[in-house]
Amino acid sequence: MNTGKIIDHLTKEVLAGSSKSQTRNPDAVLNHLHFCMMATSLTWVYADKLQFSPRT
Repeated sequence: MNTGKIIDHLTKEVLAGSSKSQTRNPDAVLNHLHFCMMATSLTWVYADKLQFSPRT
């Protein structure tokens, strides 16, 4: 089988499946928001505990 045809088929499957996935679910959006806020908070807590601030 041609590799290009396989990649095209897989791409179409992923795109077709993504329309039905949880990314369009309102609960998934809130979960993602909460996860990002938690990660940001943990980053700030970690940065606050550093003795020296990292160079930019």
